[in-house]
Amino acid sequence: MLSVYSRFVSSLVVFLLCLSASPLNAEEEMANPAPQPRARRVDVVLIGATSSLAKKYLFQSFFRSYLEEELKPGGPARDFHFYGGATRPVEEGRQLLSDILAFSTSCKGVQDVDLAVCEEKLSVFRKSFQYVQLRGEDHYKQLGRRLEREGAETGKPLEGRLFYLSISPDLYAGIAQYVGDYLRPIGARDAEAPWVRVVVEKPFGRDLASAEALAAALGQHLAEEELYRVDHYMGKGVVQAILPFRRANRGWLEALWTGRHVGAVEVSMKETEDCQGRTSFYEGYGVIRDVLQNHLTQVLVLLKMDIPPDKESTSSPSLGSHHHRTAVLRELVLGGETEGGESRASIHVGQYQGYLDHVASDRRSEPRVVRTSVPTAASVTLASRHPRWGGVSFTLKAGKALDERTSYARVVLCDGVPEGAAKAGCACELLFNIQGGKFGTAIAWNRTACTGMIEPAAVVTPPGWLSVENEGESGLAADWQVLRPTAGENAPNAYDMVVAAVLSGDRSMFLDTEELLHQWRVWDNVLSKADTMEPELYPKGFALDEVELSGVIGSISEENEDSPHIEL
Repeated sequence: MLSVYSRFVSSLVVFLLCLSASPLNAEEEMANPAPQPRARRVDVVLIGATSSLAKKYLFQSFFRSYLEEELKPGGPARDFHFYGGATRPVEEGRQLLSDILAFSTSCKGVQDVDLAVCEEKLSVFRKSFQYVQLRGEDHYKQLGRRLEREGAETGKPLEGRLFYLSISPDLYAGIAQYVGDYLRPIGARDAEAPWVRVVVEKPFGRDLASAEALAAALGQHLAEEELYRVDHYMGKGVVQAILPFRRANRGWLEALWTGRHVGAVEVSMKETEDCQGRTSFYEGYGVIRDVLQNHLTQVLVLLKMDIPPDKESTSSPSLGSHHHRTAVLRELVLGGETEGGESRASIHVGQYQGYLDHVASDRRSEPRVVRTSVPTAASVTLASRHPRWGGVSFTLKAGKALDERTSYARVVLCDGVPEGAAKAGCACELLFNIQGGKFGTAIAWNRTACTGMIEPAAVVTPPGWLSVENEGESGLAADWQVLRPTAGENAPNAYDMVVAAVLSGDRSMFLDTEELLHQWRVWDNVLSKADTMEPELYPKGFALDEVELSGVIGSISEENEDSPHIEL
């Protein structure tokens, strides 16, 4: 009995001790919470830190990503270490980098963050950027050793290394080799090892052969998933909204999205600035390679793409997958080369008056010794082999020194007609205005002309957008229905989206090798003809006129009464 009683008393004492200790333990836990997982180190190396692109966009976009990470509710999961590389000596480069950061980064436009907090974080961000001289192979070796050494000193596990190449494309292959030989983390190709991401800017070649050669050179040192080819147009808000708008409204819109109802598709980019200061680049590429082959083609692909199934849309809801985009590129041909249906070949090129003077000025030579046939404006009409798009012309236009700065995609919808019959009633315009012009950033349509095709009550606004009922003060005709981003002017810009996508490992915004080469296969055929053409001269301020909507689409003839006229 005593042993049973002793065991009972012992158990009771333990129980009471546990009761008395519980509040104390709870208080201790509140005072000493469990330690959070350590932030993982991310090395960011901006090669070309003194470039105009870095000054204008990249530093501010990296700051936005840094600020977002720093203000996460549970604390930052990443510990960013920034390095700015250029060819200048260390002391000179360090001061220059400090000056660049001072005028290229700010808290302007940052939403939902107390200004004092933002300014404090901005000061830390600016001081954290370390300058490194990167002039030759030895400098890259030294940087590799420095990254390993400083990483070990922090004691934090390395998540990955990002290398952003804001430099001339002819340097890409050499830098890729240095990344592979000296800057790749030890064991970086292992499944659980730190990642490596290398970002490169267009142009990716000037034709198919050079694009294939560059892709092969990069592929010797980088895996496909490590390479991020930027087309910053893919980060623009309206471009990212094309597929979500179509998906949200596919119940009624997809029935119109065929050759029976689409009279024309036009993708345009107009610039008022000329080529002065950039003629060395333009002499090697021209407007078709600079704009049509990449930016405008990517927008066209999103308009023409079949909407991916819902089960495939979760990973890349705004831009589709590389597979779906490549499928569209396989169907595109120069107008007039489709089997069946009627379409017109159309390549027109122009050069603004005074371009030769700008070439001479940039070369510091006399104008009279300069002769060039490089186009500064072009209009190209493509067609599709896909039966769904029979008879539809896809016109891509761009130019320098024009009447306004704007870019947009315009789909002209027509009353339904039997297959093969002439289209009629082509007055409804669905406009994806990417930037500039009278619409700014907007999705819009002319309500009266679209009656019976686009009914306002049926339109579903995609996430992040809102319908604007009254815009009388903007000068727009009252007949236009307009959707705008909810974030307004504070919406992330294209490079904010690019940097965020790279850091998250989302490759849907970037071109993979297969997609790039199919792009070039389309445009190689166009350029084989365009490169032999002599451009028409046009005075500054010309308008690239709207597509005429009667009969077979393809001619450009509508005059702008307020500006000089050219038929491109």
